[in-house]
Amino acid sequence: MRVSKDRNLRGFGGRIVEVNAGNMRIMSVKLEIRALRKIDETWRKFGYRSRSDFIRDALRYFLNKLKSEKTTVPSTEGAA
Repeated sequence: MRVSKDRNLRGFGGRIVEVNAGNMRIMSVKLEIRALRKIDETWRKFGYRSRSDFIRDALRYFLNKLKSEKTTVPSTEGAA
């Protein structure tokens, strides 16, 4: 396990914790309960093996879409 120190990070006392899992890393993300419920409903509906598999595919899709459209990510700052 590798721990990086960064005073600008909130949570984990300014640490990023990465766990080596082959060619993948584990990261922690905070989501609203409503969003998590929707994710769980969706990955099951479409037959994914796990929440992680669904989220990886969704991130790949979103990143490829941004790249193909050559657009910027809309800001979520201040969104309720």
